Amino acid sequence: MTVCGIAERRPIANATRRRETYLSPNERHCLINAMPEDIKPMARAMTLLPFRPSVFANLTVADFDERQSTLHVEKD
Repeated sequence: MTVCGIAERRPIANATRRRETYLSPNERHCLINAMPEDIKPMARAMTLLPFRPSVFANLTVADFDERQSTLHVEKD
């Protein structure tokens, strides 16, 4: 299956190292636009901030200080 011309990545048998695969800004934009509306904000945030997906999933509105434009993250 492909989305935005990006082929599905499958595990490599007997792999000995991690794959270093990155999407271009255009590929990321296209992929995010193809997502359901309810997960687009989290996906966009994941392209901008260096946190694990579980950190984003656990954030609440209370973690954001609008006055100071800061986001409080307990630990990653």
